[in-house]
Amino acid sequence: MILKGDSYGQELLDLIPHEQLRGFPRLGLCRVYLDFKQGLLDEARLLMAELAGRTENFTVDRPGGDALKLKTEALCVSLIIDFYGRSHAPMEYLRSIEQEQLPIVSKGDSILVTLVRLILGALYTLRGDLEAAQTHFIQCEKLNARERSPWMMVWLKYHNGMIALARGHLTEARYNLQAGLKLWTAQFRTLSGLPRHGATGAGGNRLRDRRAPRGSNPARRVTLHGRARGGLVRAVCRRL
Repeated sequence: MILKGDSYGQELLDLIPHEQLRGFPRLGLCRVYLDFKQGLLDEARLLMAELAGRTENFTVDRPGGDALKLKTEALCVSLIIDFYGRSHAPMEYLRSIEQEQLPIVSKGDSILVTLVRLILGALYTLRGDLEAAQTHFIQCEKLNARERSPWMMVWLKYHNGMIALARGHLTEARYNLQAGLKLWTAQFRTLSGLPRHGATGAGGNRLRDRRAPRGSNPARRVTLHGRARGGLVRAVCRRL
């Protein structure tokens, strides 16, 4: 499904009757994420609030479900929305997540926890707090040691390279950025299944639904940002 993009996920959700979808909060989170990526911001936030109300703020899943996975996935979706919607996350907001929510979700799916830490690191980078950002990226590397997800490795090489560059450590920056580009070329350049319509998600593919209106779609902005970022990395590597 990842290679086929958001449109494919949307089509799968459209096959499930609305009333049945309501009974599965984790599927509802998928709808929130896809609505947001398509630029349906009010619909996404409204459904997120509805799900929070029906699950006691994402602490109680459906009968037979997994409350910890629900809590972790809800935090992932919330952080992704915040990352795309903010340029400066308040310190109190980040600290509250680290102190109140991160200890809980860290007991769950390591892949999701890695994504949570990656986005927290990115939000700290936006604040200019490189020490806090690097702390989360180091934890991401430890969590990803078993899974060795190529996507995560590419993102971490990029972020570590840019942190080194901001500190003036040019040799370290060049090493990380060139290693990330090499991994990208080896793992993803030859994938024929990657959709051409896409936006770069915080942990993954260039995904975007063609049906979304261009003017109001944050995913389009992310696509342009992702292309510019790729060009920036190449330019940095050439100059180091």
